[in-house]
Amino acid sequence: MIAPVQAAADRLYVWHGEFFGHKPALDIALLGHGFHIVYMKINDMLGSPDAPVCDFKSWPGGKGKGKGDPKNWALVLKLRNFSNEATALASKANPIDNLAPLAKYHVPLLHVFGDLDDVVPWEENTGIIESRYKELGADITLIRKVGVGHHPHGLEDSQPIIDFILKNTK
Repeated sequence: MIAPVQAAADRLYVWHGEFFGHKPALDIALLGHGFHIVYMKINDMLGSPDAPVCDFKSWPGGKGKGKGDPKNWALVLKLRNFSNEATALASKANPIDNLAPLAKYHVPLLHVFGDLDDVVPWEENTGIIESRYKELGADITLIRKVGVGHHPHGLEDSQPIIDFILKNTK
């Protein structure tokens, strides 16, 4: 955990489950606004509630437009204790299937995505989240990186993310 020099009165936290230190400008800026930054080493959880993809059937499953990743798909089956692939494909344990609790409390969502991502296609992930969340009456903000694939993650200028977080935590 990294504590800010001066903590915000309401003790705000950013939780990282993956990619700590990647594009640190966001974390540095939030530290300046009094946020605590917490990292939990929980990598390779692949679609679990700790570090979810939007739909593990899309990635790493590759059961749609995306490339998929057979090694990580096998890991999803193991981590989730699916007896076979059919059980995994029938599962409703993905974030795209479990948005109602967040929508009930009007938790604002922000997704940054590359519109040419062929690893985690936005249509099968962010696009589904967007339509379902709006149908539930909740707000989602999308930042589309035009002409960008899966990498690089994040934004070169993290100010839109900072603005979103500050707007929704104050």
